[in-house]
Amino acid sequence: MNLRISFLTLLLLCFIACAAAGPAKKKEAGLFISEEEEISLGKRLDKIVLDHYGYYQSLKLQDYINSIGQSLAGVSDRPQLTYRFKVLNSSDINSFSLPGGYVYITRGLLCFLNSEAELAYILGYEVGHINARHGIKKYTQENNSGFAKGLISIFFSEFKDFDLACVIFEGISKGYGRESELEAISLSRKYMLKAGYSPDAVKCVLKTLSLIKESGGKNAKKDILFHKISSFLPEEKAKIYNTAKYTDLKTGDTEYKKHIENLIFGDNPEDGIIIDGTFKHPGLHFSISFPEEWEIENRSFEIWAKHETRDFFIQVTFHPLDKYNKTGEIAKKIAKRLKLSLISGEETEINALPAFIGDYKGSHYVLGQIQVKAAFINMEDKIYYILCYTKKKEFSLASGYFEQVIESFYRLPLHKIK
Repeated sequence: MNLRISFLTLLLLCFIACAAAGPAKKKEAGLFISEEEEISLGKRLDKIVLDHYGYYQSLKLQDYINSIGQSLAGVSDRPQLTYRFKVLNSSDINSFSLPGGYVYITRGLLCFLNSEAELAYILGYEVGHINARHGIKKYTQENNSGFAKGLISIFFSEFKDFDLACVIFEGISKGYGRESELEAISLSRKYMLKAGYSPDAVKCVLKTLSLIKESGGKNAKKDILFHKISSFLPEEKAKIYNTAKYTDLKTGDTEYKKHIENLIFGDNPEDGIIIDGTFKHPGLHFSISFPEEWEIENRSFEIWAKHETRDFFIQVTFHPLDKYNKTGEIAKKIAKRLKLSLISGEETEINALPAFIGDYKGSHYVLGQIQVKAAFINMEDKIYYILCYTKKKEFSLASGYFEQVIESFYRLPLHKIK
């Protein structure tokens, strides 16, 4: 499975981050956190980002991107931080950063850049957010963010660092506000000049993203970055486009194109494909289908789906199989971890695969009291589980969809795995 970063994906990721991160200490004066705590938070969230987005497996490309990033970090306003620049295995067009020096860019965005200078602008823009501590500052200004707390997610039982992590991931998906975005752009141009790159690349990047957005289609739908760096700047665009010429600065067109020539463009079939609502994974040997009106997201280790108009959610994921336990016993352990109470259930089969299907009740931070239909399926060396949930009062409306999806799970015959 491979993560495709749409708006829905980022909303869901926010809660995954909140569940896994440890507690950040709030300072009494303005609820600020120290630089040491900021670095610790970034380190914890970095693991979650890589787990769910996927790390692009090209050491040569990773080293190249890191080298450009380090040239900008070294001339930034917080050079004492240890910066880490990473390429994510996502076809989306996006970049983002976490507190403490973590910067990410998707392979999808790299495909649309044309030079080192354009890359430097994007990386410098994210370094600018880190240097100005926009994620932390927004938290101090908007503690208990209504938007972030309104996001929908799976029902992890503990929400450590909830407010801070959600505000940070809100910034990833929506930007940190007009003033902060302008500051990040200004800082990026400053760092570019210090590192020897032409700031004229700014107008090239904006033009490229604008063309993608105007063209419509798949790439435009997933373009989160353009929203962040341009929607706050209508009157400032002219200033950016009128940047003075710097004849003694480099653009690095040839070098950049040489390093991305073997980059995967678009979705990678090896991570699974979605065709007409059906997800098939050639490596894991399974298929599962969703109704037409559902949005589907393919992540690193899981699939997410949501009804387009209702708060009906489905998550499909897996864990290594404990061969000494029956499927029902494994289901019991997973439900206990998620703090779900069994209403009724039984061991059965789903398309000749051993399974346990049960109805559960639980509590969700946003939805309140929820009802869950879950299927735990024993296949090869893994236990797959399909978690379907909605508000308790709407479960009867959703149960038909849930049963349809669960019953569609089956093992792919080897001759059909292409």
